[in-house]
Amino acid sequence: MSALAMLASCADKDAYTVKMEMPENEVGNSAFIVDSRTGAKLDSVMIDKTDVVFKGKISEPTLAMVTIGGYPYAQFVLEPGDITMTGEGLATGTPANDAFSAYNDSIGAIVEELQNASEAQAQDIYVNRIVPASVDFIVANPESPFALPVFGQVAMYLDADQIETATAASKQLAEDPDVQRTLSMARAKAATSAGNKYVDFTVNYDDKDYKLSDYIVPGHWTIVDFWASWCGPCRREIPGIKALYDQYKSKGLNVVGVAVRDKPEDTLKAMEQDGVTWPVILNAGMDVLQTYGIMGIPCIMLVNPDGEIVARDLFGSQLNEAVEQAMK
Repeated sequence: MSALAMLASCADKDAYTVKMEMPENEVGNSAFIVDSRTGAKLDSVMIDKTDVVFKGKISEPTLAMVTIGGYPYAQFVLEPGDITMTGEGLATGTPANDAFSAYNDSIGAIVEELQNASEAQAQDIYVNRIVPASVDFIVANPESPFALPVFGQVAMYLDADQIETATAASKQLAEDPDVQRTLSMARAKAATSAGNKYVDFTVNYDDKDYKLSDYIVPGHWTIVDFWASWCGPCRREIPGIKALYDQYKSKGLNVVGVAVRDKPEDTLKAMEQDGVTWPVILNAGMDVLQTYGIMGIPCIMLVNPDGEIVARDLFGSQLNEAVEQAMK
């Protein structure tokens, strides 16, 4: 009887319930709990009324989704305990879910600000407010199945120090190949940020080599624009660059574009449509992005007459102010 009591105690520790309310139009369908990583179905329930309850056992916390008809309805950590899904699709009632819910609450108001922010403002909000909160969440919850998704949401805005802080706290992040690549890109970005000399590269197109150094003239300021024809934000920056080029080219301002991961014929068509009159290096690939640690385009940088990068990741008014200051 002692052995049976022990087994029952262990079984209770692995038991979970997931309570949630379903839309009325889903009554009659089946809902599934699915492993977010593997896609394996872990549990199911027939939706015979709007309030449903999943019951089962799980040996270790697993990032999971509730799906209906193959479509994801909510993501949460399936772990032992009594889990309640809120109307907003957030789970509460167990340690990992409560921690993630608190994180969401902490950035909720900030995310609302993003809805009315310009691109430059949105970048500032991400870098200075959301990113630190996300790193703090990972450090405080290193074993949470949510650590990797939270990292992924802000990865392109993290610097090398922040990634190293997160990976030092979380083994799952430290061993993840995508996180390792992100750290490598962040280190490359740090090496090509303000205060460093620009790094030359060579791109082959139509059996001819083109170097960045062919277009950066010593003694002149140069805007370097990494872009692609398929990138909407990139195309929206072109009129501003054109205005600066027209205003200051007589004073020695150079502009060179670098079309990355774009078909040359598409780049040439976009150049004609947008009135690009400066040279563009065609057919640049992932190796160029890796050289500069670029995880999102457009990436616009300003190089001074000595070949030093004075600023990068410039957008809109930031680029205007940087160039106007340089031309003084």
